[in-house]
Order: sequence, then structure tokens, then C-alpha cells
Amino acid sequence: DIGNHGQWYCQHCDKLRHAKKKIYLLEVPSVLILQLKRFNNDLRSFSKIDTLIEYDLDDLDLNTYVVPSRQDKSIRYKLTAVSNHWGRFIDGGHFATYAKLPTTQDWYKYNDDRVGKMDKSIHVNNYSAYTLVYQQEKKDLIIDTAV
Repeated sequence: DIGNHGQWYCQHCDKLRHAKKKIYLLEVPSVLILQLKRFNNDLRSFSKIDTLIEYDLDDLDLNTYVVPSRQDKSIRYKLTAVSNHWGRFIDGGHFATYAKLPTTQDWYKYNDDRVGKMDKSIHVNNYSAYTLVYQQEKKDLIIDTAV
């Protein structure tokens, strides 16, 4: 619903109207990367948005966003990584990443030169999430272990 964010111009009736915008995907990727809008970047400031955004960890279903003729019960994703930003401004602060090891499904926190195992239920969904990486369930990621 566009509502509070302004109205759209209707070419048919030549007036501004309240409208709903809906976007459908034609295809879905095997790896989905979502960047959350964490900063207000108006002319006066670039302040941080610290709202808790709850997102699916194990069952993101994109079916409602796919063109109806291409919907499929298997368009589901599992979260594999979260990049976090701590700090008030876009040009400063600190980043750390939480990522799931594909071979064991264990979660790890990558923070500069420190890496440690973590409990996903406590830490993954948080106020600092900035980028989410999802892997489509039915498509296996090729992992190259060669050095």
C-alpha cells in the first residue's frame, strides 16, 4: 500500500490515486542476497535504523512473490549467512558475519581475526542485521575444498 508514502499518478483518470504496488519475480536465484535498508539517507542525515527485523532462518517461502504461473512448492530458502553492522553511521562502525558451515550446519561468528561457534537461536536474529544470504533448498551449492 503506497498510502503514507505518496500517491501514484493514474494516466487513465489523470489524477493522483492511492495505490498498491506489487512486484512478481519471473525467476528465483539459487542464492538470494537481501540488503536491509538500515540507513536514512535524506538530505539532512544518514542515521541508522535500529529496528528489529525478524526474518526466516529455516523456511523463507518466495512463492507469493513469483509470477502465479511459475509458482512451485519448492521455492524455499534457508538462511546461510548474516552480515551485521554496529555503529550509528554508514561510513563508520564495525561489521561481523554469522555464517552456517554447510557440512555440519553449525553457525559461526566471524569477527575480524576471531572465529567462534555460536547459538543461532540467540544471536542470528538481531537489531544489527544488514545483509542476509539465503540458499535455495533444492539447489546444492558446490563447495570447492581445493586450496
